[in-house]
Amino acid sequence: MISGGFTPTELHSSWVAGAAAVKIFPAATVGVTFANYLRGPFPSLQFVPSGGVGIDEIPEWFEAGALAVSLGGSLVGDAFVGGSLAELADRARRAVSFVPAWVGAQ
Repeated sequence: MISGGFTPTELHSSWVAGAAAVKIFPAATVGVTFANYLRGPFPSLQFVPSGGVGIDEIPEWFEAGALAVSLGGSLVGDAFVGGSLAELADRARRAVSFVPAWVGAQ
């Protein structure tokens, strides 16, 4: 489980309580710039953006220091309601393609 929060106080409180990482939710509301601001007062904070994160935003979140990136609708799309599974697979391949550049870089 990754504890979630929206405000810096909520995120930091979970972190100091022992969470291995904290989930910024909804990440689309605050954007990747928010993560950059968190680095100032909380340089060791491990975080995972979730909620409205687009596949093409994955590199930006990793550059901002994300431990991982949570994808929902941008990955699944309409696959659960009769959409194309081939398109889902394409989205998954695109998402994963962003990861190798960052593995081991943190």
